[in-house]
Amino acid sequence: NATLEKLITETQIQDEAFLSSIMFNRAYALYAVHRLKDAESLMQSESKHLFPSTESEQLQAQLLYRNEKYIEAGVRYENLLKQYQQSVVDAAKAAKKGKSGDEDADLKQARSALNEVFVNYMAARAMSGYEAPALLDQVHAKEKEGNPNSYEVLYNAASVCVMAGDFENAKTLLNKAEALAKAEVSGTALPSDDMEAVVPASQNAESTWFHGPIIAQKAFVELALGHTTEAQELNVRVVQNRSADPASMAVSSNNLACLSTTEKDANLFDLAKRMKVTSREGLSHKLTPVQKQLFGLNRALIFLRMGRHDAAKAEIAKLESAFSSMKQELDHSSSTPNPLQIKLIIARFLTELAVALKSVQSVQAQEMVESFEAAYGSRSPDLLVTAYLCRAQIDIAQNHPEIAARRLVEAPQSILNHVGVALSTGLLFEQAHKYEDAETFLYAKADSVFANSPNRHILFRAVANMYSRASKHDKAVEYYDKCYHAMKPSDESDSLDALAHVLISSSYVSGSESRQELEQYYDQLKNALQDIPDTAMSDTTAASLDPLALEWRALPKRKA
Repeated sequence: NATLEKLITETQIQDEAFLSSIMFNRAYALYAVHRLKDAESLMQSESKHLFPSTESEQLQAQLLYRNEKYIEAGVRYENLLKQYQQSVVDAAKAAKKGKSGDEDADLKQARSALNEVFVNYMAARAMSGYEAPALLDQVHAKEKEGNPNSYEVLYNAASVCVMAGDFENAKTLLNKAEALAKAEVSGTALPSDDMEAVVPASQNAESTWFHGPIIAQKAFVELALGHTTEAQELNVRVVQNRSADPASMAVSSNNLACLSTTEKDANLFDLAKRMKVTSREGLSHKLTPVQKQLFGLNRALIFLRMGRHDAAKAEIAKLESAFSSMKQELDHSSSTPNPLQIKLIIARFLTELAVALKSVQSVQAQEMVESFEAAYGSRSPDLLVTAYLCRAQIDIAQNHPEIAARRLVEAPQSILNHVGVALSTGLLFEQAHKYEDAETFLYAKADSVFANSPNRHILFRAVANMYSRASKHDKAVEYYDKCYHAMKPSDESDSLDALAHVLISSSYVSGSESRQELEQYYDQLKNALQDIPDTAMSDTTAASLDPLALEWRALPKRKA
């Protein structure tokens, strides 16, 4: 870059095309060494010397992408796609004429260039939250037009599905991407329409760096699908593969650490050591802003669990510039933050709040919640819910469950319309031994907001379980009965459970054995159990099933 600058300043260049080429290469050199602002400034200040070209358009689009302006980058790439698609059409027409062998080479080169732009287009659209179905239609349309997709395109298509929560489709696309990547190394072609391709077990050993991102993403998808063992194995494959790229190594190390934190006997020093990979020198330019923030927050949480509060605070401080840029973007926008931004805002805030509470700074924690609500409460219901739940959490940390419960009761109705928040409020009243308050609150919710909801019976069950735990069995019978009648016909297993609990709780109530109304529950439960086929249970038949086995929690010891 210094040589080019000297050439420009010391030489009078008359050839405008040559000058344009020099300016472009200078800007690209700045981009390549991660001096993004300098590259962007040069492209703007010397625009009169830059001839319009697909190369300069691509560089401008990539600068927008690296500066996290994903929507603008996607628009530029979309315009480029049209140009490259036309180039493929022109090359295909020339190849049909069969003038020489060069036409086939030109067609191959045009398709390769189209694929490269399409990869970047998919990445920009994925990061800007573009609708997954529309993007997947473009992927399939490209195949039908005779332009095979590369493994990079399929990887980005899978990433779009991940962000949309379509993990099954993402898994299919990642299997195809891995198979294409393996075939590219071995020189074996795969059918372009083989969307169900799976990598043979004999090819599990990665030999090139580009398998890492695919396998790391597959691990994340398996975890999202609840396949913890498979996710663990895939992440280990990446970490143990010395040829994996540093970014994939960091992602898998982070995810392995997260999986390990769920274990009660997790070695925190091992976790901290594993997370060192996520902060290696030179790695920052290879990670997305989201990855950098999440890795930093996870390092902070591990330090917090180790009791290293200062180290946790230092990790959070390192993320300040990245978070500030996102906050500025939100401050200048009146629209609702996208789901990814909401998750990041919540994750960062909860981490900072955890540090404050662990440092026994309750007053500071309360002030943090007030500032958080003032800044974000009106931007998203999820952010408002977070603020109220955090206030309640601070009260709980100070051993004030009743204050926490009453704080939630006073929250906006939109928050209490979440069944989880309603149940949490009831549990807090129970912890404070305010059983009647819990009953009044949950019954009111079941009879109003959740009156026509499939979750209505869950609120009745919560009241019944509370009274059962408090040995108030007459009230437990009443609410297990309400729970049973609030269920839909499709909730067969839950209905049996509720019936069993009516009978079990009744056995604790004096004189209940003679009550005629219990006979209907007994008959219904007995008939239902007799109708269950042997194949529905493991090593159990309907005749030998004990109704007590339906119980999901331990009961007090029965009296003789």
